[in-house]
Amino acid sequence: MEPIVFSIIIFGSISTAFGLIYLFVSYRLHYEKQYLYFGLFALFAGCYYFTEIWIFFRNIDQTILQRILIFWAALYYGIFPWFIGEYTGRVNRNIQRILSSVFVIAYFLFLLIPEASSFWIIWQIVAHIGTFAIIGYGILRGLTFMNDKRGSGLLLLNSLLIMLALFLEEILYTYAGISVIPRNSGDFPPLDYYPMLFIVLMTIDLTNDMLVRFRMERRWSLLMENVDLIIVELNLDGSIMYANPYFEKISGYKLDQIRGENWFDLMIPERIREEIRHIAKHQPESIFPKYKNAVQTSEGEEFIFYWRNMQLTDEVGEPVSLLSVGMDVSREEQYLRDIEELKLKLEAENLYLKEELVLNFKFDKIIGTSDTLKYVLYRTEQAAPTDTTVLIEGETGVGKELIARAVHAASKRNKFPLVKVNCSAIHSNLIESELFGHEKGAFTGADKMRRGRFEVAHEGTLFLDEIGELPLELQTKLLRILEEGEFERLGSNETRKVDVRIIVATNRNLKEEVKRGNFREDLYFRLNAFQILVPPLRKRMEDLPLLVEFFVDFYNKRLGKSISTVKKYDLELLKKYHWPGNIRELRNVVERSMINSSGTTLRIDESFIPLPTDEIGERMQTLETIERKHITAVLKSCNWRIEGAKGAAGILGLNPNTLRNRMSKLGIKRPN
Repeated sequence: MEPIVFSIIIFGSISTAFGLIYLFVSYRLHYEKQYLYFGLFALFAGCYYFTEIWIFFRNIDQTILQRILIFWAALYYGIFPWFIGEYTGRVNRNIQRILSSVFVIAYFLFLLIPEASSFWIIWQIVAHIGTFAIIGYGILRGLTFMNDKRGSGLLLLNSLLIMLALFLEEILYTYAGISVIPRNSGDFPPLDYYPMLFIVLMTIDLTNDMLVRFRMERRWSLLMENVDLIIVELNLDGSIMYANPYFEKISGYKLDQIRGENWFDLMIPERIREEIRHIAKHQPESIFPKYKNAVQTSEGEEFIFYWRNMQLTDEVGEPVSLLSVGMDVSREEQYLRDIEELKLKLEAENLYLKEELVLNFKFDKIIGTSDTLKYVLYRTEQAAPTDTTVLIEGETGVGKELIARAVHAASKRNKFPLVKVNCSAIHSNLIESELFGHEKGAFTGADKMRRGRFEVAHEGTLFLDEIGELPLELQTKLLRILEEGEFERLGSNETRKVDVRIIVATNRNLKEEVKRGNFREDLYFRLNAFQILVPPLRKRMEDLPLLVEFFVDFYNKRLGKSISTVKKYDLELLKKYHWPGNIRELRNVVERSMINSSGTTLRIDESFIPLPTDEIGERMQTLETIERKHITAVLKSCNWRIEGAKGAAGILGLNPNTLRNRMSKLGIKRPN
């Protein structure tokens, strides 16, 4: 076997082997075009070399072999621009089509032109121009690629420069008969060595590229497998192409089970599905904005993810898929919700405290040493450490709120607020909203959401004063909170849970109210778990001097007075009075007396506490008669003024409406 034949067999075998290898690589990489075009180039070159072998067998028609050679050359030169474009990443399909078409058409026309024809020389010129254009295109792309990649593509550029040199040598030999490279008859043309040289050089480069790519993909794969982020790739129609292991961990789905399933139908909760579809459909082509949305697992559990999405494109910039990277921010979102809840709660507490500054009794001490008061304090100490509901009973003005505050202050809930609601001071149409809160738009005038007092008092204590005034329809809701700790805001179906200790107070006889049908019996039994009865002032007269002393000290600071003594006669005068308004009435009497007093001695105006001339006869009169006389005397001293700081209601410690009702009941009328 001649050496040239052996060389051609080696060239053909190597070219064909590399061609098949890179076609397989292209298949494994989902027909990546760079390797596909190189594999086709090498395969066509291998076929060209194997056809060359047959030329050395003289018994075969040489014309047919030459035309077959031209056929294979047309194919591998025709695919050459496409490989250059893919390798350099600068695909221009119009230029590639023109170059390939001119070259392939020229070579295939040659198959129809006899060698002796006058068109032969024209064909040669066209073919050589096409070849030169292909080489020039490759060199320009190679130079640009090297500039962009800072030195990458050197082997490609060197191989193209070698091809240019061989091509120019071929032109000189064809048209001028000048051979730069010595040739003997039957030798392999120098230009025919180029495909083998190109295949070897580019195989080195592509193999190195594949090794780098493999290492990078391995690192990327390790990153995707171990990072706590969801990474998914979706087709343009939303079907799932890829998902990393963290996705499987969070969602409960296996990739093999859901590949091809629609992401929006499978993973997005129905309530926001169309909204997310709209975002994905109408955003700019290249990059999507960052946004958050809920993702549901296979078990229906929801997580909040923060997404960054990018469209992946092909070599000409056409979108092919969507890469989405999501970070689980469910815990952070819960923190934000908790912060917002606390903010709203603090706003509600601040509003409540501002109101309390006006409504507060302003005294934080329980004054007295009597046995009856000591027993009350003993009962208070018993109730404080527990979460038991406490019912405080007593007449108006005896200090039921002070006892409630004492219970709260000594309890384990004292780090949280004591929230007070006076059930008699709120209109029946508004008390439900006041207690349980309302949503925006729940009723006319509800222009924003408001938390009720139960929510404000969460983990603390709620003090319901005048519980006997609570409407029957709300008593059921109160009973539910006592038993289950649950309620709904007005205008909402969402059930909320609260942890609240409840203390209630009343000046009514709730047993009698139950008999009359004004109070639920089951609620009464639930409230009456622990009872504290606060005695009226007339049953603890030994505490009266201490109370007077306390009020004098208080109003000295408030009024700028310096009163330091109280006459014994005035104290006895105060003790003879039965005090229907209790401590509240005593406070008002002391305040008015201090206003009228000068110097350092308190003087009690007897008109503030009118007493009958015959004290024995007074004792024999009915309580109704005594009450009528007292109210009438106070009204006269106030010039029959009921409301206001100097009105009779304030002096008696009664609500103005309550005083009017008593006047009507007792037949008290202002004289004409």
